[in-house]
Amino acid sequence: MYWYDDFERIREYIRKRIKEMEREFEDAFLSTSLPIEEFTAEDISSPLYTIYESEDSYYVVIDAPYMDTSSLTIEAHDNILNIEVKLKEKINLGNIGYRLHSCEIFNYRKTISLPPDADVSRLTYSIKSGRIIINIPKKHER
Repeated sequence: MYWYDDFERIREYIRKRIKEMEREFEDAFLSTSLPIEEFTAEDISSPLYTIYESEDSYYVVIDAPYMDTSSLTIEAHDNILNIEVKLKEKINLGNIGYRLHSCEIFNYRKTISLPPDADVSRLTYSIKSGRIIINIPKKHER
């Protein structure tokens, strides 16, 4: 028995373990708990948002990277806030790691329910670093 026989046995053992690991990674990362069909472009084109409250206002911060600010529309009535904005260019989700077949996003759309004391008639907004920051004053009690 030569030293290279031991080396070859070790090499074969490592090859088997690598193949096992590749199978486990494929099972863990390439399969999802939800079927692909359950995700739609509309689900993914809904931007993330957070609502903050201060003593006299509500602030809605919406993440909308790559937005075309000239196409932004914000409508509010009956304490419902509707936001829509087009993207500067379409985003193909397959290019950024999502496992969706030919899913492209052209715009962001979001509908948000606001608290009853939000005064949507005095709404103001600003845009900063790919975020839409909406200030909605609270109604004053008389």
